[in-house]
Amino acid sequence: MEKPTKILIVEDDLTHLHLISEALAANRQYRILSATNTAKAMTVAEEHMPSLIICDYYLPEENGFAFCTKIRNHSRLHDTMFMMLTAATETEKKVEGFGIGVDDYVTKPFDPQEFLSRVSSLLRIKSLTEELKRDKKELEELNRELEEGLMGVINLLTQLIGLRVPGAAVRGQRAAEMMEWMAKQLELPESAAKLCRISAQLHEIGKITVSDELLSKNPSELLESDLEKISHFPVMGQLLVGGIPQLKDVGTILRHQMEHFDGTGYPDRLMRDEIPIASRLLRGVNLVEQASAAGNVSTDTLVERVQRARGTLLDPKIVQLLAEYLRVNNNSAWMEGKRQISVYELQEGMVLASDLCTGNGIKLLPQDSTIHMSTIQKIIAHHHFDPIINHIYIYHQS
Repeated sequence: MEKPTKILIVEDDLTHLHLISEALAANRQYRILSATNTAKAMTVAEEHMPSLIICDYYLPEENGFAFCTKIRNHSRLHDTMFMMLTAATETEKKVEGFGIGVDDYVTKPFDPQEFLSRVSSLLRIKSLTEELKRDKKELEELNRELEEGLMGVINLLTQLIGLRVPGAAVRGQRAAEMMEWMAKQLELPESAAKLCRISAQLHEIGKITVSDELLSKNPSELLESDLEKISHFPVMGQLLVGGIPQLKDVGTILRHQMEHFDGTGYPDRLMRDEIPIASRLLRGVNLVEQASAAGNVSTDTLVERVQRARGTLLDPKIVQLLAEYLRVNNNSAWMEGKRQISVYELQEGMVLASDLCTGNGIKLLPQDSTIHMSTIQKIIAHHHFDPIINHIYIYHQS
């Protein structure tokens, strides 16, 4: 049996209180509560949590608007439907009431049928609102469970890659950090940044299909035929994760992680913006990993290798970001005597600690240039149509 719907009447006129109660009593699904002042009404409301409050505007201690405001600011009662009884017919006063949270008005003296119809309508809205809240809560709980399950799958896959492919677990972690940093610099939405992070963790999963003999070889020892066999790992990566619905987009990113910006890559020879942004970022990560495979490679060598790939293997924007990431994060000593600023923090007299380039790779000023006011205006003007996506580095003393 359903519990009766609680309705609280706040009315200091006992005659009107009786008339309202009698009108509502015709519906046995309603449980009627009453109070003759707002202090008592608040106590009753907090104890019984009514679905609807019917309140007279003219009350001795405070008017109905003041009481409605308290209800709307209450931590547990703020969603209660609120109907105002008033003899006033001024439109401005009603508009004011709607602004503070009154849901409906009934003007005294009221027609019983219209009154009951309005009460029923408000309670129906209340019921639908609560149903939506329950659905939302259930959906949030389901999403949380799915998210936890997905992270469990990702962790399992990461461990599998680490067990099968030498050094892959460490590379995956470094790749995730690099991808997250670049995604932040590009101001990608959180959902896209999350895909970047997951794709980086799993980017070598396709290599678990490669033979132990090839995986154990030093990169410098690989023959052309060996490289051909290994080159299929992006497609295999998509096949391995693409069957998991939540990882379908990750599978697409993995498939295109070896596409080249100029269209000469594989497997589909995509070019420029045809390549997903996360795949373009991942192509840069792969290049850095390949260049680092020999071990003991200097930061300058890595940066040079990345810059040589501008416009061919790599998107010029990614070259800018990778070069900055490698300089700042691979060499802790590089930041000594320097600080980073944004383009809008440039001031006259500052001295550049690194080349100032746009996202498309156009060098606006070389390292050690002194900034002048006219230069700042030109830099900002250029920034509007070819943004400077990385940080600007200047010497401390400037």
